[in-house]
Amino acid sequence: MMRRVRDSKMLKRIPQGVIFFEVLLFALSVGLLGYLGERNLWTYFWATVIISIVLFATLQIHKWKPVTEYLARREDTEFRIGKRFDEFGIANIFNMQIPEEQFERNQLTQELIRSGRVFSLLSLSAASYVDPSVKRHWDALRPKLDSGAPFRLLLQAPLCPEKKVRDALNSTATEFDSKLSLPRLLELYNRYPNLSIRFSPTSIYCAAFIVDDDMIYDPYHLGKLEDRIENYFVCFHLRAAKASQQGHSYYAILRAHFEHLWNTAEDFERYLVANQANLLGGEVYVKQLRLRHLPQALEA
Repeated sequence: MMRRVRDSKMLKRIPQGVIFFEVLLFALSVGLLGYLGERNLWTYFWATVIISIVLFATLQIHKWKPVTEYLARREDTEFRIGKRFDEFGIANIFNMQIPEEQFERNQLTQELIRSGRVFSLLSLSAASYVDPSVKRHWDALRPKLDSGAPFRLLLQAPLCPEKKVRDALNSTATEFDSKLSLPRLLELYNRYPNLSIRFSPTSIYCAAFIVDDDMIYDPYHLGKLEDRIENYFVCFHLRAAKASQQGHSYYAILRAHFEHLWNTAEDFERYLVANQANLLGGEVYVKQLRLRHLPQALEA
């Protein structure tokens, strides 16, 4: 759809009068050449051919000049934008409202997982990564967890005020976000000692999946257009880059954002123990929890 719109705009840049003169030149040339050929006037015949070619080439230049100028401006703009992006570590941008770009982003994420060594994820629910029923990144992530790769999972606390704001906009009446599965988190926490989980008591602002020196960054917003907050926005692939005189890379800024939230977040065990009375099924979860920090968690 977007391509058809761009093509129609491109055609509007072609002067319509030129097309009329092209047709007229073609008709006159064919008629005159036929006449000269029948009478064996070859000198005039070839002169007419040369003149027709020159006139046709001139019309073509005039016809496509607005388009070539437009494309040149586009290329120059894209080069300047690309140069600016490279300097600050922006490797790619995905419009998540376009299915093809969703697929490209997901493919890139899975490639990063397969080649990655150390993982960190900031997310509201992490369902795309740890929930097998979503059928997105779990199949790629599971072998990494099985092999002992360290994975830090930082989620927004289920009972924080910011979650209630999002729930209200999404018309969610339940106590718990349907995407955030405590039983699933508990299962993974008990199974993988290399998985660390924390809950942030404040708004996390974005989703950030960090794999070594790469990051998949999805900004969060509260834009409700229909019956819920719009899921499909824009996504950035960021890479670590050296700081320049103009500033720091976006990877470095958002990495610092993650580290601050991680350092101020509450450990999974402590959170469940402290809030078991307020969480649906909280007491059951605590009984099933394989504590790693005894006796500190029970003393919280």
